[in-house]
Amino acid sequence: CLSFWQFFSNFSPNVTISIILAEVLPLRVRGFAHGLSAAVGEFGAVFSALLSNWLTTPMVIGLANVSWVFFACNLMGAISTYFLIPESKNRDADRIDFE
Repeated sequence: CLSFWQFFSNFSPNVTISIILAEVLPLRVRGFAHGLSAAVGEFGAVFSALLSNWLTTPMVIGLANVSWVFFACNLMGAISTYFLIPESKNRDADRIDFE
C-alpha cells in the first residue's frame, strides 16, 4: 500500500512540472519555467514539512486534521491544473509564440 501511495503521490507533481510545461510553453521560456516550477515546488515541500511538524501536535490541530488540510491543497492543485492549463493537443506552442 505504501508503494502504491508513493507512486501516485509523486506522479501528479512530476507530470505537472515536467510533461505539461514541455507541451504548453514555447522553447524560449521552457527552461526558465521548469526551474521556477521546481524552485516553488521545493519551497512548498520545505514549508509544508516545517508547518506540518508544528501543526501535528495535539494542542494545535492534530495529525488527522493536517491530513485533511493536505488533501484540500492537493484537490485545489488538481482542480486548478485541470481548469487553468490549456489543452495541448494539435497545438504548437512555438508557432503560437512566433505569431
